[in-house]
Amino acid sequence: MKISIVAGGSRGDVQPYVALGGGLQRAGYDVRVLTTDDFEGLVTGAGLQFCSTGKSVEAILQSDEWRKTTERGNFLVILSHMQKEVKKQAEHLAKTLPPLLEGTDLIITGAGGMGGTFSIAQKLNIPVIQAYVFPFSPTREFASPLTPTLPLGQLLNRFSFHATRQMIWQTTRTADVATRKTLNMPKGSFFGHFRRMNREKVPTLYGYSNHVLPRPSDWEAHIDVTGYWYLDT
Repeated sequence: MKISIVAGGSRGDVQPYVALGGGLQRAGYDVRVLTTDDFEGLVTGAGLQFCSTGKSVEAILQSDEWRKTTERGNFLVILSHMQKEVKKQAEHLAKTLPPLLEGTDLIITGAGGMGGTFSIAQKLNIPVIQAYVFPFSPTREFASPLTPTLPLGQLLNRFSFHATRQMIWQTTRTADVATRKTLNMPKGSFFGHFRRMNREKVPTLYGYSNHVLPRPSDWEAHIDVTGYWYLDT
């Protein structure tokens, strides 16, 4: 089986997925990691195949154009420029990823998948696995880690996860809209992929320890806590 892991962001975002890829390869799978140019050494150093998705976000933000924009100090101008950059990068990935995913039997991606990868997988009809390093699936047993620690109660605990999902989704929705438009796909749901993926029982992996945060009893069978994804180094 050929597995493609799509990861982006900073090293803290990418490294756990490289470690996961190394574990999968040792288990006998053919694994490649699709990420930005600055992580080629990290990927190949772990013995995995590297596929470039282009420049890193950091390289873009350090460009002369972005420096001039931020030095102006106008938040609305910065926000507008950021939206244009997000759309441009999404259109680039919508054209870049499909050829790189040729021959792939399974895609693994995390929060970055909401920026277009889930839609690309849907377009190419390639199965996808969600993989995160913090709890993202609603549960009654505790609140979302991105909400304040409060005595919310079981019902509000579940709601806190829905709120967190929407917060992250709405910040990436521009990229997903641009992706679907580039691929000539119909408009997606305003509320994201969550309902469809839950209905289809899309597998979800969590890269942290069950001994640190026990798996909630109300999570369904397609949700699994695997343990941390660490590189040996």
